[in-house]
Amino acid sequence: MKAILACISFCHIDFASPLPTSTSVEASEPAHKLLFAHAVVALAAPPPPSYPQTPPPSPPPLFPPLPPLLPPLVPEEAVAQFFTKVGGSFQQAVNAETVMWDRKQLYGEDAKVAAYVLSASRVLTTLDLQANFIGSEGAIAIADALKFNGVLNTLHLSSNGIKNEGAIAIAEALKGNGVLKFLVLAG
Repeated sequence: MKAILACISFCHIDFASPLPTSTSVEASEPAHKLLFAHAVVALAAPPPPSYPQTPPPSPPPLFPPLPPLLPPLVPEEAVAQFFTKVGGSFQQAVNAETVMWDRKQLYGEDAKVAAYVLSASRVLTTLDLQANFIGSEGAIAIADALKFNGVLNTLHLSSNGIKNEGAIAIAEALKGNGVLKFLVLAG
């Protein structure tokens, strides 16, 4: 269509005057056939070579991705079972400054609930989970929760059977946490 418009704007054919002679169109042709002849020539030109269409590379993000605003939810049954073991309620734990859940027979799944409490609390400064059985699974959950809690300064996780994987997760979480001052991981 652009070729036709370009031809019309440059040819300036006066329909009242006699037709110009052309090598591609006879002079006896009406003007509308002359325009059509130019359009056919313009449209019949071979298409430009096609190159593979690869999308341009996306630019790097302007800002680093934000961490999630809320911790992952924990099933209600797990929360109920956890507070049956440790006593109290979720609301009491979230509003407490110190939580002593040592020697409560807590396992990896229980540590996920403890981690949820840690991540939801804005006042919890001391969390004692020593002498349980949370293992590396529980340590990883606690490490993830440290991303959401900006006030915890004391964490006791000794005698929990935490292996290298769990200890590494805690160490990685501490890179972005400038508040935690006391960490006990012995045993």
